[in-house]
Amino acid sequence: MTKNGNKINQLLKEQGLDWHDYGRCSLWSSKTYLATMVNGYSPNATNFHIHSNEDGTYFIDNGIMNPNYHAYILHAENVQEEDLCSVFIDLIKKTVDFSNLMN
Repeated sequence: MTKNGNKINQLLKEQGLDWHDYGRCSLWSSKTYLATMVNGYSPNATNFHIHSNEDGTYFIDNGIMNPNYHAYILHAENVQEEDLCSVFIDLIKKTVDFSNLMN
């Protein structure tokens, strides 16, 4: 059985996302979401989790599971499937500091 994170990654790639455009990226898949680290291995590494909802929409957060340890941030919610890649790319551009980009 394919993990949901793998399906989300495939959808993003089909919609035009090229992970190589955003520094070193790490991806890992779970049954319920795709976890990413954009611009990894740098002081500006940024984590995102992309989750699917039962109604076919998506939400993107910073993946913080313990709000007592770090602040939980909901970046986007109720994202339609056809808009997922463009919303995610916009979010990366607004959120990630690429001043120390490592390729």
